[in-house]
Amino acid sequence: MKYFISSLFHSNNPGIAYFSKIHLEIMLSVVLLGMIIVHFKGDLRNNNKHQIVGKRLLLTILIIQQILLYSWYIFTGNFTLKESLPLYPCRISELLCIILLIKMNDKYFDLLFYWGFSGAIMALLNPDTSNLGFPNAMFIQFFLGHIGIILTILFLGIIYDYTPTKKSLLNSYKISMLYILIVIILNKITGGNYAYLAVKPQNPFFDILPEYPYFIPIFIGGMFLLFAVMNFLWLLIKGKLEYNEVTNLEKDDL
Repeated sequence: MKYFISSLFHSNNPGIAYFSKIHLEIMLSVVLLGMIIVHFKGDLRNNNKHQIVGKRLLLTILIIQQILLYSWYIFTGNFTLKESLPLYPCRISELLCIILLIKMNDKYFDLLFYWGFSGAIMALLNPDTSNLGFPNAMFIQFFLGHIGIILTILFLGIIYDYTPTKKSLLNSYKISMLYILIVIILNKITGGNYAYLAVKPQNPFFDILPEYPYFIPIFIGGMFLLFAVMNFLWLLIKGKLEYNEVTNLEKDDL
């Protein structure tokens, strides 16, 4: 047990490199898990028992993630106002996932759909595990949390037949702008870098961007474009799925 605790909170193996073998394997695993959920969409919608099992499994994953994250901050003495508050979009999304798995709310899910999908996908493409690798808690919680967000959105979106609208897209823009303004102020107060709005992420994808504050409008524009793309793709895929379901039903009737 002592070795386990030590490994979890004090191991210092380096984090994974961008698009290394293990990074690609993790992303492929997320795609496969997502495809499994989509494949069994009919069973998930119609079988209450399977919905309950799925919700409990995702809740367990996300609660373990929260425990690992904040226990690491506390046990290693790294809990600070500038880093440890649940102010990152993905940390907010993780909490929203937990809430919505317990009790669904369409308005909250609208926000989760845009923030969660975009934030988790970007995070998995650019993993920031504080340069700590497996079996450190920060490494484990990072992937549990972001994969949990994506799978929760897919799962809830399917079983509740979610359809994003133009209104939900515009509302996400308004809420995001308000969030950005608040976080910029909080970053000034705490000295933090929540939502990476004070210092751009240190990785090759963002090296071409200008420094603070000039990269912020580019961030916002890219984020809003990503929201619109996700909106379009979900409706496109959902339309195709519904068309295939109708076609299959018509064939069965024949």
